[in-house]
Amino acid sequence: GLWLGYPRPYSGRLVLGLKLAASFYPGGRFIRSDSTYTNISGTDDPWLFASAANRLRKCEIPLLEENDGTALYRVRLGFVDTVNQEPGRRVFDIKLQGKLVEENFDIIKAAGGPNRAVFREFDGVEVTDKLAVELIAKVAKPQENQFPLLQTVEVNRQRMLSLGCSTPDFLTSSMEPKQSGQIELVNLRDTPFEGTLQCVV
Repeated sequence: GLWLGYPRPYSGRLVLGLKLAASFYPGGRFIRSDSTYTNISGTDDPWLFASAANRLRKCEIPLLEENDGTALYRVRLGFVDTVNQEPGRRVFDIKLQGKLVEENFDIIKAAGGPNRAVFREFDGVEVTDKLAVELIAKVAKPQENQFPLLQTVEVNRQRMLSLGCSTPDFLTSSMEPKQSGQIELVNLRDTPFEGTLQCVV
């Protein structure tokens, strides 16, 4: 697997791009610290938790192009709370693609204490273009230590559900009764496509 930090560094030729769209609760932003001094347990990769999207409301991660088809993904979210010492403070709902996947998620309670990483994994998340992750605060006016936060997002494609298809646009008239164009099929499956293509005009 390949981990990409965000925001991305300078846009040089050797830097992989990632056009992630994020929205925050008031005062929210991306934060980071020195991973050398990040004392996080519960994970073999504590450096991943040296940065976070603090007060995150929603982020959208592009996974497929417009005509790539539809796929199922395994989504694994990583969290750690380094502020609160007791459960019951930072509690929020988790939504994927607009659907509630976990209610009343409490980082401290799920991890078993502060400064401990905890993961939530969800299979079969259907995506046609972007993966949408939403964190919904449970109180109307959260205090500083009650806002949702997120450290890591891991995405693995499980299987393709459909082929992608791109068709040309035609506008015929008595002056131009015939036109031709190309139909492009996109197959991101592991096996070659076998079947019949049916077009309805």
